[in-house]
Amino acid sequence: MKNTDFTKQLLDWNKTVFNSSVNLYEKFQDYGEKTADSLVALSPWGAEERKKALNHWSSNRKKGLKVFKESTAFGFKQAEGFCAAAKPAK
Repeated sequence: MKNTDFTKQLLDWNKTVFNSSVNLYEKFQDYGEKTADSLVALSPWGAEERKKALNHWSSNRKKGLKVFKESTAFGFKQAEGFCAAAKPAK
């Protein structure tokens, strides 16, 4: 097996693990947000302020996660480009 093939397989595996981990994290965060929304809706004091804070936190988290995923995808693409451009040693 060539080193470039092995590296490509390793990159594909790492990309799959990364995407699965981020998706799992996102699902846990969404569940936590739904639970927090329910708790805030049930609390009689300061519910509107808490709801605004929760929505602000949620939108910032989603924006940050989007940027993180995009930058990581860009990094994986660059690494794959390096593997494609590498010439096998003779």
